[in-house]
Amino acid sequence: MGVPPHPYRAVEISQVETGWMPCALFPELNREVLEDSIQSYALRQKYRIAYFITNYHAAALDAEHAELLHCKKGMPVMDITSRGVLRDGRIFVYSRIKAVQYECTYVSPFNKDVFLSRRKIITEDA
Repeated sequence: MGVPPHPYRAVEISQVETGWMPCALFPELNREVLEDSIQSYALRQKYRIAYFITNYHAAALDAEHAELLHCKKGMPVMDITSRGVLRDGRIFVYSRIKAVQYECTYVSPFNKDVFLSRRKIITEDA
């Protein structure tokens, strides 16, 4: 199941992603779509995307992914699970990523209502 080396340049694989999409929502899904943008495809199909739920946790690399990533089994990786949810509540995509040397940065807008509600809870508990 190993990945053969590229004959012209060094290839460094840093993550492996496995995804699932419901066939009932996407009966004409093909490889070209999967290699491009699943979100764009869903929007072209007139689905209304509401949000994504993403979970990050540290894990040890299993034998299958170690072979794919050319790493040692047991090496620490970031295990990322993501679900895309439509406005009607249906999950339209589920993916799982194993990533080595993972790093990310988030920019989150300030939400005054959430801030004030948290302040109120802290004040009431004190």
